[in-house]
Amino acid sequence: MATLNLNHIPDDMMSQIQQLAQQNHQSVDAQAVFLLKQALQAQNIILNSQKENEKNIDPENDPIWDLGKHPVEDTITDASVNLDDYLYHSL
Repeated sequence: MATLNLNHIPDDMMSQIQQLAQQNHQSVDAQAVFLLKQALQAQNIILNSQKENEKNIDPENDPIWDLGKHPVEDTITDASVNLDDYLYHSL
């Protein structure tokens, strides 16, 4: 098994690890390994989720991608200028 020596661990982080180790009846080393393992598993879940989402993105076959290519023809030429009139006075 590999050995990892860590230097310059912030005091508050070390205190938390020591408290967790005491609560879980483990050594500080065992607790640190456990926490690293949890962090790596969480990171792998995130990376796998991102890879899965990237597989689902296909702009060439996305129906929304081509919406602007075929605009709808309309006879109203000044709708943005007289919007209120069209909405409320044309009844």
